[in-house]
Amino acid sequence: RGAQAAAEAAAELATARAEAAALLAAAHNAEVGAEARGSEARLQLQAASVEAAEAIAQIEGARAEAAVARARGEADAKALRAAHDAAVEARGNIRVFARVRPPLPKEMAEGGLAAISLPARPEDGSLGLRSVSEGKAGLFSFDRVYGPAVATAELYDEGVAPVVKSFCDGFSVCVFAYGQTGSGKTH
Repeated sequence: RGAQAAAEAAAELATARAEAAALLAAAHNAEVGAEARGSEARLQLQAASVEAAEAIAQIEGARAEAAVARARGEADAKALRAAHDAAVEARGNIRVFARVRPPLPKEMAEGGLAAISLPARPEDGSLGLRSVSEGKAGLFSFDRVYGPAVATAELYDEGVAPVVKSFCDGFSVCVFAYGQTGSGKTH
């Protein structure tokens, strides 16, 4: 019986040794795998660091280009303002336009309020008036004179649109419509 017990103990010892060897091999394989994964993770981290550095360099380059474009835009805005100022100074800061509205049917029936002599071109700028009832006459000068046949769109394009553009460019402007009640300011 002792021999049999020794044989069983030897078999158990051999089995335990085999299991221990298998566990050691598994631990070694796990360690090698962990090192490989760690090396792979380090390589991935290094690659990510390189990509991040490249992205930062691209961002810095874009910022530099934006700064150059901003400086160019500011210089262009200054040049535009200087050109606008020169154009306004050449034309004069204040321009006065006159518009003669068409006579109303009532005025036509009464023979009109005044005899009006218009220039051949709006830019000629002189307007002659002679009162029908009083016989008085006068000649008035304006930057432009528009007759009754001129469309509102044409008047806007030539007289108001440049002022609106100046306003949109950041300049202070004023459009002032003056005339007697019923004289056609809204015509």
